[in-house]
Amino acid sequence: MKKTLFTLMLFIGTIILLPAQEKSTEKAASKKEVINKKMKKEKSKTVEKDNVCLLTKEDELKSLADGEITHPTSVPRIKKEIAELTSCSVENIKIISGGDAGNTAEYIACVCGTKMVYKADYPMKIRTVREL
Repeated sequence: MKKTLFTLMLFIGTIILLPAQEKSTEKAASKKEVINKKMKKEKSKTVEKDNVCLLTKEDELKSLADGEITHPTSVPRIKKEIAELTSCSVENIKIISGGDAGNTAEYIACVCGTKMVYKADYPMKIRTVREL
C-alpha cells in the first residue's frame, strides 16, 4: 500500500513539475531574444551627423570592451597628447578605435565633436592630428 501511494505521489509530482520547467525555459529564451534585439539596436547608433561626432563616454567604454582599442592602457596618454596638439580639453576627447604598433600609434578619436585621426611616430618625435 505504501509503495502504491509513493508511486502515485511521484507520478502526480512529475506531471505538475514538467510544465513548470518548460515555462521557465521559455522565459529564459525570450529574455535572451530581448537582449539580442537590444544589442542589435545599439550597434546601429549614429556615430557622426553633419560632420559632428556624437560619441559619449559610454561609447568609449564600449569600444574598450569590444576590443576596438588594442592598447587600453595607452588611452590616457593618447588623450593628453591629442589635447596638447589641439585646443580641446581631455574630457572632450573620446577614443573610437586604434592602437599602438611598436613605436608608432594610430587612433581615431572624437575631438571636441570632430572625428580625427591621431598618428605618432615616437622615435622621430612626430605627432599629428588631422580631421577625417
